[in-house]
Amino acid sequence: MKHEKPEMPDYEPISVEKLKALYHADERLTAPYQLYRLNSKGGHIYFKEGENGSYTLFLGITTVGALLPKAKPLLYWIADKGVDEAELYMNQKGTYGSFFHTLIADYFIFGELNLTELPDRVRAYLFEHQIPLTLAEKWCVEMQSDILAFIQWVLDYEVEPLVVEMPLCSESLGVGTLIDFVGWMNKYNYQTEPRIAVATFTKKVRKPIPEFGIEVGESCWRWKTVTGEMCSKTEPTQEELTQKRERVLAIVDFKSGKKGSFPSYRIQLQACKDIFQENFPDFPEIEKFYNLSPKDFTGSQPTYTLTDQTDKLNPNKYVAYIEIAKEEKKEIITRPMRVISGTIKKGDTPSDFILDKTIQELIEENHWQKFVQEEKKEPPKLNMAEFTNGLQKTESV
Repeated sequence: MKHEKPEMPDYEPISVEKLKALYHADERLTAPYQLYRLNSKGGHIYFKEGENGSYTLFLGITTVGALLPKAKPLLYWIADKGVDEAELYMNQKGTYGSFFHTLIADYFIFGELNLTELPDRVRAYLFEHQIPLTLAEKWCVEMQSDILAFIQWVLDYEVEPLVVEMPLCSESLGVGTLIDFVGWMNKYNYQTEPRIAVATFTKKVRKPIPEFGIEVGESCWRWKTVTGEMCSKTEPTQEELTQKRERVLAIVDFKSGKKGSFPSYRIQLQACKDIFQENFPDFPEIEKFYNLSPKDFTGSQPTYTLTDQTDKLNPNKYVAYIEIAKEEKKEIITRPMRVISGTIKKGDTPSDFILDKTIQELIEENHWQKFVQEEKKEPPKLNMAEFTNGLQKTESV
C-alpha cells in the first residue's frame, strides 16, 4: 500500500497587531481586555490573553460573511477579473478602507481635514503599504470625493460619533472584529424637508384617507414630513408642523465599494450588534444598523447610499452560519504554517529560524510576540520630488 507524504505548508508572512480604537469619545465604551489580531494569508484571527497565560481565539467577522454563497453579480465580476486579480483588488480595497477610517477619525478628533494635503497622504500611505504608486491619482480623486460624501452624511443625519474602529470580541459567538462606527444619528434625513412644514387646506377630498379618519367629501389640512404626508381635520398647531428629531443609537459599517449591497453585509452588522451588546449590556441598545457607501458624483453635491439593514436578516440562517463559523475556526487555527523569524548571525543554523506551527500553537506558545507590529503612526509626508527621485533610483537598478 502506497502512503503519500503529507503536503508541506508553504512559507508565509504573518503579522500581529495590538488593536485600539481610532476614535473614542465615551469612556463607558472601553473593553476590559486587550484584543490582538494575527494576519496571515488565511485571513484574520483575533485573540486575547486570559488567566494563567491562556488565550481565547476568535474568527474574524469577514471570514464568517465569506461562508455565504457568493451573489451572482460578484461571481461574474470574479470570473471577468480572474481569481488572482480579484483577490489583489479586494486586498487593496481593504487597505483603502483602513486609510479611510483613519481619515474619518482625524475629522472627528481635530474637527477638520485638509483636503489639499490629502493626495500627499495617500501617496505616502501607498508607499508605506507597498502598493503601486500608479494607483495614486485614482486613489487621490476617489478618497477626496468619498470623504466629502461621508461628511455630507454626517451633516444630513446630524451624526454624533462615540467610537470609530472599535476592537471587540464575543465569547458566545466566537468571533472578533473592528466595529467601524457606533454613534447617535437622526433616524431620518430631516434636511430633505423644511424644519417647519407648510400645511395646505383641501376643501373636499376625492378619496378617503382612512389612516386619518377622513372620508370622501370632507375637508382637511395636509402637510409633508420625512415619514410621509400628514392629514388632520383641524388646522395643525405650530408644534405639530415642527419636525421633531428622532435620534437612534446606530452601528454603521462603511463600504468603499459602489456595486450594491450583499447578504454577507447583514451578517456582519448583526454580529457587530450582538458583540456590542454582549460587551456593554448596560449601555443603551443598538436600535439601527446601516451600510454607508459613497456614490460616484459628477455635480457639486456629494452623494452616498445609506442602506438600513435592521431586521433584514433571517435569524435562523444567522444562527446556522455562526455555528458553521465555529467549525471553520477549528480548521483555520489548526492549519499547518511555516514561518521564518528572528535575527540570524554568523554561525547560526538557518533551520533554527524556521517555525512549523499551527496558528493555535503560534499564539498559545507565545511565538506571536515576535511578530507584533509597532503601533501605527501617521505616515511621513513625502513630496512629489522625493517620490520622483525614489522612482528614478528604482528604475536605474
